[in-house]
Amino acid sequence: MTRVDLCGNNIFFIGIGGSSMSGLALLLKKEGFNVSGSDMQNSVKVEHLIQQGINVKIGHSADNVIASKADVVVYTAAVHDENPELAYAREHGICCLKRSQLVGLIMKCYKNAIGISGTKGKTTTTALLSTVLMECGFDPSALIGGTSKNIGSNVRIGASNVIVAEACEYQDSFLDFRPTVAVILNVELEHTDYFKSMEQLKDSFRRFALEVPLDGLVIGCADCMNTAEILNSTDRPKLTYGINNPADVTAKNIKTDNNGTLSFDVYFKDSFAVHADVPLFGEHNVYNALAVFAVAHYFAIPFDTAAEAMKKYKGAGRRFDYYGSVNGASVYDDYAHTPDEYRAVISAAKSIKHNRLICIFQPHTYSRSIDFFDETVDAFEGCDEIIMLDIYAAREKDEGKIHSLDFARAMQAKGMRAQYMPNYPDVADYIEQTAGKDDIILVIGAGHSNVLCEMIAARGVPTDLPHGD
Repeated sequence: MTRVDLCGNNIFFIGIGGSSMSGLALLLKKEGFNVSGSDMQNSVKVEHLIQQGINVKIGHSADNVIASKADVVVYTAAVHDENPELAYAREHGICCLKRSQLVGLIMKCYKNAIGISGTKGKTTTTALLSTVLMECGFDPSALIGGTSKNIGSNVRIGASNVIVAEACEYQDSFLDFRPTVAVILNVELEHTDYFKSMEQLKDSFRRFALEVPLDGLVIGCADCMNTAEILNSTDRPKLTYGINNPADVTAKNIKTDNNGTLSFDVYFKDSFAVHADVPLFGEHNVYNALAVFAVAHYFAIPFDTAAEAMKKYKGAGRRFDYYGSVNGASVYDDYAHTPDEYRAVISAAKSIKHNRLICIFQPHTYSRSIDFFDETVDAFEGCDEIIMLDIYAAREKDEGKIHSLDFARAMQAKGMRAQYMPNYPDVADYIEQTAGKDDIILVIGAGHSNVLCEMIAARGVPTDLPHGD
């Protein structure tokens, strides 16, 4: 990487504790910039940033920007115009960059920049690909939306000309990226507070694909109708993968075991390439692994070498993340926040030998809860019991149109065993009193529900393995 060209050396991050922002802060710190920032609350990532010598203020104030002597202020789409730090920076002519614009500037410094996009599976695929590239000697840099357990962080600074970056579509932020290889995992209507139609969403992904240079590559899933349509409408070189529809890279003979290993045969151009055993839960992750095989092919990594590298994958924080056990029941956390993701992770949990599956669910955002209410209720039908936490507002305000009680009542009306229990200590007590041997406790949510996993596991035998927030 050549050093990214910014307006000065003092960089201030608003919301520095976010998954992506914290990684970018660490990257610039390691590149010699003077980095500081602020966040609304303390967290594991904030503490890690402080340990790395980055000054982090809790709470937002113009005084934070003044004290930092900021040359550049970096912010995300979640930061509103009235934020005092952003408002001060704009009023005083300080260079303001959206997070996505900073990522784009960084990606331009690399000869090979892989952007991993899609409405689900981005973090797992980015972390898995980073592992494969590391194991195969490419020494990549990586910007991941969650903690890679192989890296021990959500960022890696390599010495090569390769970077892998998770590319989020929200508010078209990935259109600021500059990929030489664009991966489109899937395209399903999401972020309905911004994307008002599937056509708008598809157009954004199409424009993302066209960010790839004419001699680059677009990789996409042939089994996703919307992705296939986007690939067919772009004039860039393409490589496809899939299971059901014809594709360049395919999987056959898919099997899972009770320990969470996926086994399948990989075919390239209809010819057997390798048998793969990948330490991931759920058949939906076969698609993520195939996307990684496709990128490996682009880098001329032999399929058998890539398959061996995948065996070293340790997982990503908050992606079917094991927290320990209580009364012999295993406790898992997952970041799922769409109906398809709920179904996928529930299916993954049910593939493990178990007695009962108890799901604790924290819906994410009011708009998503309203727009996908029925699909969300249906997604939990395979659970033996559902405990509803309060909706996680994230960037939204509660207008009183939807409540977690609505989910619980709709589930009860369909004969499902569901209840509303918003208080975390009460939930932890309830699980300690009712969970039994071989039950699975699955906590689902993209908010702070992982804190509940820690509380529950602390009542039993917590794992000493690291997690990511």
